[in-house]
Amino acid sequence: SYKIVVMPSPDVQLSVGTTGYATLYYSNYDLVVPENTVAYTFRSENGALTESETYAEGKVIPAGEAVVVYTTNDVPCTLNFKQGTALAACDTNNQLAGTDEETVIAPDADYYFYGLSLNSSNDINSVGFYWMVADGAAFTNGAHKAYLKIRKSEFAGTQPAKAFAFNGTTTGVESVESSNNAPQAIYDLTGRRVSKAEKGVYIINGKKVIK
Repeated sequence: SYKIVVMPSPDVQLSVGTTGYATLYYSNYDLVVPENTVAYTFRSENGALTESETYAEGKVIPAGEAVVVYTTNDVPCTLNFKQGTALAACDTNNQLAGTDEETVIAPDADYYFYGLSLNSSNDINSVGFYWMVADGAAFTNGAHKAYLKIRKSEFAGTQPAKAFAFNGTTTGVESVESSNNAPQAIYDLTGRRVSKAEKGVYIINGKKVIK
């Protein structure tokens, strides 16, 4: 005879840096938002970025929903997302996307692509979505991370926003046109942002670099 053992589903852990913000994406898990934490989706209209859906503490993020996470816990910290059952489908207006593995995003000439980052001065208050490479082209996205994509047509007749700074709150997202705010984004192969590249393999401005 055989004994069937049902293994419990693993929780998901998310590392959050000193800004309190991170991105999250899992295609196969419905995830419960932990305490003192909220998750957001975003939509844009005519190049202006606003919150679309909000998942408060205890709410369930449906599988396949790419989100920005913000916590008021002491940071840096590790958040534990338990698995739950989503009661609603993904937000159809969400312009965040994500990847389960480190992935080179497919180029698309109709879109600008943005990653969560700080500005080039690493100002702690500058967190937001930035062009990760020149001209807002596609870049390498980390495992279980989210990125933002906006149609170029939304900026018709105007300068495209090269960044959307949260300014301490996602409800007041401010577009930034100046390329001087473009960050040098350096990530290790786990998707964790680092201040500088030591010896090893890194993702710098969306490209794999060996130091």
